[in-house]
Amino acid sequence: MLVVAFVSFSLFNFVGDPINNMVGEETSDEERAELRETLGLMDPIHVQFSDLLLMLQKENLEFLIN
Repeated sequence: MLVVAFVSFSLFNFVGDPINNMVGEETSDEERAELRETLGLMDPIHVQFSDLLLMLQKENLEFLIN
């Protein structure tokens, strides 16, 4: 199941730049680079995926506690 999740996650990264979908045409290259860094999109794909899994685990645990 983790392999399927990783493949799906990887495909979304290669489809296009998520920053272009988030910001308008008037956004400068410097602002786009800063947003990529803030969101962790400059990290390697395996680091992004592990961050996602850790975030999901944390959210699930918080949901169960409340």
